[in-house]
Amino acid sequence: MPKKHLHKPPMIDYAKKECREDWFRDPVLGDISFDNFKRKHNNPIYVGNEKDGYLWPVNLFLFKDPQSHYLYLYIGCYGLGYAPVGPCSRLMRSKDEGKNWEDLGIVLKGSPDTFNGNGKEPGGTPEGGIVYHNGVYHFVYDWCKPGGLTPGGIAYAKADSPEGPFIRDHKPIHINTKQKPIIGV
Repeated sequence: MPKKHLHKPPMIDYAKKECREDWFRDPVLGDISFDNFKRKHNNPIYVGNEKDGYLWPVNLFLFKDPQSHYLYLYIGCYGLGYAPVGPCSRLMRSKDEGKNWEDLGIVLKGSPDTFNGNGKEPGGTPEGGIVYHNGVYHFVYDWCKPGGLTPGGIAYAKADSPEGPFIRDHKPIHINTKQKPIIGV
């Protein structure tokens, strides 16, 4: 019986200009790359500042409210060295599809007396994501003790509005120091 030869796909030189459309997609996953986005005229929407300790705004979550049709941007704000310094999940709102944004301030705060506090000061609530279901806004966020990223984890809060006030669940969903090693390390 003759051997079958497997067909090899041709080698593609992604550096050639003919392949420029492929530059905007991940070659493995096929996702759109951030390099393909065009900046809007009113950027940046928010800039961190040193005076309130939140120098580094990262990890954004964009939400279009199905009720008001406003855009909401939940911004994870960190201090120097990537350390949360307290309640630091900031909220921006646009009533005109992103043409103009207003800063609504901190959207979710910890408490010294909850799982992310230390009895004297609240821990960090740096970032999260929100969904709307059955008249309730469900917010899942990360948290940490004051002064660092650990112990920390994932927690849940709910509200009647994407602007809050959010009612935090009294127990976290997950605590990172209780995570069993996945690979046996």
